[in-house]
Amino acid sequence: MSDEVKSADELELEAIEKAISNMLTNGGVAEYQIKSRKMRYHSLDELYRQRDRLRIRVARRKRGGVSGKNIGISFCDH
Repeated sequence: MSDEVKSADELELEAIEKAISNMLTNGGVAEYQIKSRKMRYHSLDELYRQRDRLRIRVARRKRGGVSGKNIGISFCDH
């Protein structure tokens, strides 16, 4: 296991990629209802769109883009 700390975007990306994989290998029900309770899963198209957005954000952060740039601040007495 890596000691690298993963961002929320990276964790979400992993979860979405796992959900896509599960849907493709196991099939799945898009929506179901038990009595008055209804459950609806995201469609593959929705998952693909979110995955693509997250891949872009993660890539920008890794190469030091605006959203991933570290800014140092120091305080001193003058």
